[in-house]
Amino acid sequence: MKVIIIEDELSAQKRLAQLLETHFPNLEVAGIADCVADAVQLITDHAPDLVFMDVELKDGSGFQVMEQIPAPTFSLIITTAHTHYATKAFRYAALDFLVKPILLDEFLEAVQRAKTTPPRFLKERLDTLKNHVQGNKTKIAVPDTNGLVFLSIADIIRIESDKSYTTLHLTDGRQIVNCHPLIDFEKLLLDFSFFRVHQSHLINLNQIKNFHRTDGGLLTMEDKKEVPVSRRRKQELQDKIAGIALRV
Repeated sequence: MKVIIIEDELSAQKRLAQLLETHFPNLEVAGIADCVADAVQLITDHAPDLVFMDVELKDGSGFQVMEQIPAPTFSLIITTAHTHYATKAFRYAALDFLVKPILLDEFLEAVQRAKTTPPRFLKERLDTLKNHVQGNKTKIAVPDTNGLVFLSIADIIRIESDKSYTTLHLTDGRQIVNCHPLIDFEKLLLDFSFFRVHQSHLINLNQIKNFHRTDGGLLTMEDKKEVPVSRRRKQELQDKIAGIALRV
């Protein structure tokens, strides 16, 4: 298994090379690059299985490297020391990343995942990450039974939890099932008018059709499905709906 390190910080280059040599001696470091042109050349010449790539290089960005690789077939682990590449942005894109200075346990987990996970949908993941970094936060990569689905956030009506899995209900009638807990989606979509109205239900506030204020409450969503509202969430929900109404 061949590895390439794309990193413009000498200390980070040495750290990654040392960790690989110590913990994965069977992995071959085929080369190290610190700029866009050298990175593209290394990837083209060596056809690596795994690439560590810094987001910001001395003459450009990792995005510029990937734009010149038409059909990547390697696994990618992004490294970054920059706080403006927030954790959420990488999670939106379902990309593995390491924050510098790199911690051993996180490094080991990332490499193990790379060794066992097929490098599919890499272009789409990077496009999603790039859009979020640039402020164009419109899509999310969601794992399903076949790999990944790239969804417009606005197309998610609601997300329902059923013990060990969650189901995303979409405006086109599709249902995407995955094994991530509901709280993961709650944290991820907090800034996008999503609200957890019940232990088992996270809803898009912009997809509410009716709110029936009986008992805890009952919502009718745009897909005509009813969603219960817990009593302790009722007042906060009413406040959020009022806020949306005022903005409209």
